[in-house]
Amino acid sequence: MKKINLFLIAILFSLALATLSFADFTEKARVIKFDTETHDLIVERNSGEQLLIQHNRLCSSMDTEFPVDLIWSGEEITQLKVAANEICKVYNTGTYSDDIVITKRIKSPTFLIADHLAEIEWDGITYKIDYESGCKNLKYFVGDIAYIYTETNSLTGATLYLPSNRGQCTINSATYLSGEAESPIDTPITNVHYKAENNEVYFYWDAPEEEDKWIFLISRSKYQIDPDDYHWRQMPNLEYTAENTHTVETLANDQKYYFYLSARDYDGNVAPWTEFEITPVQTRLAFHNNPDFDLFEIELVESTKDYYKVSWPDKSDNSRAYLVQLYVNGKRTLFDILKTDDDGNLANEMLIPIEAEYEGGEFRFILRSYSKERYGTKYSDSIFWESSY
Repeated sequence: MKKINLFLIAILFSLALATLSFADFTEKARVIKFDTETHDLIVERNSGEQLLIQHNRLCSSMDTEFPVDLIWSGEEITQLKVAANEICKVYNTGTYSDDIVITKRIKSPTFLIADHLAEIEWDGITYKIDYESGCKNLKYFVGDIAYIYTETNSLTGATLYLPSNRGQCTINSATYLSGEAESPIDTPITNVHYKAENNEVYFYWDAPEEEDKWIFLISRSKYQIDPDDYHWRQMPNLEYTAENTHTVETLANDQKYYFYLSARDYDGNVAPWTEFEITPVQTRLAFHNNPDFDLFEIELVESTKDYYKVSWPDKSDNSRAYLVQLYVNGKRTLFDILKTDDDGNLANEMLIPIEAEYEGGEFRFILRSYSKERYGTKYSDSIFWESSY
């Protein structure tokens, strides 16, 4: 079955090369942020220009630490390439400046006049906007993030892009309603220390006052970023903790990272971000009694009309849990953690029920282990296949 999977991957790779052969040229772009629900992607070109890419749902495994390829045909970006077997159609592109939030739809008083008014929030200020007919679907996105492009600090004349490629239009006018640029709250994170070694960074800082309730936010990127360009939920590789210590794992030694620390109170206010430039290094030698490579591969061992069965080597002796993810047609449909039972047993197989909407689909199953020991062996693998039903 593994050979079949490799054969399918080879076919997909060949198709990918054939697709690229019809492109005028390809361009690598840095991933800034993305939304796998709306299939909207923000990238930055080598020139510094940022673009909104609204694409097919089959592309979904982008990462801010790896570039994507923009496939140009003439003066248009027609496809997006995330990996050799992950290429999808681009529906719309546009120059990007910032995010806004659509806070209110203002209905037209008569059916003879289409809706053209709304309220939005931009940088903590609420505006009433008059927009053109290209954004007739704005009513479906109240409360959601949308995107704008403006060459000035004004919304008048700006381009408004709705999520999910549901329309774009010009903002004819924008009237100030209320609010002011948010004053940041004081950060509760003080006296920060860190230790960087052996593929991880351990952070610790002074504990806040007992009556204060905070959630601490830790973000990382291989590239230096400006946190002001992001909503806190969009920060790359974001991790959370309620404690005043945290370890970021699975890092590469001798690779420079930029870490960003902040805190969020229970009212939703976020403190300013603090940047740290850190490079993990190896500080101990690893010795293994068994010099043989410890092979770890996922296999598709059974396929029926009702389910797929995947299995992997039993590593329960030194693994305490597995993180499993399943993508179907590029959309994540499963995110779960398999833990040891009361007897210390850890599953090494899984049944994936076949839903009606999976017919003819493409599947990617990803697994990562959590070691029982702090510096213990970790395992990971992924498998790709196509539905035969």
